[in-house]
Amino acid sequence: MEGNDIWGWAQDSREFGLVGQTDGTAFVEITKHESPDHGLQIFDLTKLLEVKKQWWKKFTPVVYDIYNDVTAHFDGFGASHNIVAYEEVDMIFAVGGREGEN
Repeated sequence: MEGNDIWGWAQDSREFGLVGQTDGTAFVEITKHESPDHGLQIFDLTKLLEVKKQWWKKFTPVVYDIYNDVTAHFDGFGASHNIVAYEEVDMIFAVGGREGEN
C-alpha cells in the first residue's frame, strides 16, 4: 500500500482526516476527547525506516508498544493540541492546551 496525499474535512462540528492510498482511501475521525493521564509520549520516527516492505507480499502493519517503543515518556503532562519542536535550542513547546485539563 502506498499513499499519495492527506486531506482534512470538517462538517457539522466533526473533523476527519483522509489518506489517499493505492488500495483505496483511509478515513479517521478526529475527536475533541483527550486521553487523560497518558502523559507525553516521544517516538523516534527513524524507527519507521526499519520497517521493510516487500512488494510481492501483503504488507503487515507494525504495531508499536506505547511503553516499550517510545523514546521518552513524561507523566503529568496535560492536554495539548500539538507539539512544536525548536531544534536549535533542544526545546519542545505544547500548543493549543487548555489550563486545568489533563
